[in-house]
Amino acid sequence: MENLLTVTLEAHNPKRNHHRLYQLMVGKDLLGFWTLTVRHGRIGKHGQVTRYSDAHQDRIKSLLATKLKRRSSAPRRIGCVYQLSQLEHASNLSPADWLDLQLIERGKHA
Repeated sequence: MENLLTVTLEAHNPKRNHHRLYQLMVGKDLLGFWTLTVRHGRIGKHGQVTRYSDAHQDRIKSLLATKLKRRSSAPRRIGCVYQLSQLEHASNLSPADWLDLQLIERGKHA
């Protein structure tokens, strides 16, 4: 599978012993389908992995936006903010086409 975009978010709340990782990877498989892989869980553990696949790029973009928007409600749910810890992308892919960069920036500076 070709990895085109990776967004890694982390949330830390030492008082509540919350140390969470949320990683989204967008790519294409051998058949040309768009894929979204979501890894999440406690930092340092294996965590959960969920994979989505679709022939339509727009559906994967929409799913990615939904997953990222859910992370923005983390302070209400787990008591800490997810912050961007890593953003990697292929040279032929613009993150601005896939991500709400304002949402990502808010998390980076929270």
